[in-house]
Amino acid sequence: MKRTLRYQHQSFQIDSSAGLGGAKNCLIFDDIELAGIFLRKFLIEESQAKILRDILAEHSLHSSASLWQQSDSQVIDQLAILLTTGRLRFEEYPPVATSVVTFAPVEAEEVEYVPLAPAPKKKPAEKHWVKFQVVDDVSGDAVAGVTVEIKLPGGKSKKYKTNNKGEIEIKDLDSGTCDIMDLQGKPLLEVVKLG
Repeated sequence: MKRTLRYQHQSFQIDSSAGLGGAKNCLIFDDIELAGIFLRKFLIEESQAKILRDILAEHSLHSSASLWQQSDSQVIDQLAILLTTGRLRFEEYPPVATSVVTFAPVEAEEVEYVPLAPAPKKKPAEKHWVKFQVVDDVSGDAVAGVTVEIKLPGGKSKKYKTNNKGEIEIKDLDSGTCDIMDLQGKPLLEVVKLG
């Protein structure tokens, strides 16, 4: 049975009975991986993916219901085997021609133009803040002038110095986590307190 798949401006006729063997535009795949790469582009559109599953159903010993339970990757792997063994053939056709339609001019009517509503503005990503305080673990007093290296959301590390209250406050952060990577300055032993 012959079916047609389309990708962008290309069309491919598939013959699941391998009747296209002598066609001059027949695609031949010797490598399963390359066949899989070729087939994956048809998964973008749901209707094309359905055609691929239907083709596999014609060649499968499984029930068609069980084929729909398989992942797209499993379907592509099985079809790639059919392509490389010659049990399935793709023949490339030139791009589908489009026709230009022209209309005869009509008399102008008085039309009231209503401006379109502006497109809704995207909500900016919510920003966050974090505050760290470095304190002496014995006295509980704030420790000023300590350099703290902090890994910010997104993975970038940056150094900050504690103020006279022993604090570091970072604003306008994306969602994620902040990790304290290093403390430098005074002799310190686990004196970081999150507040």
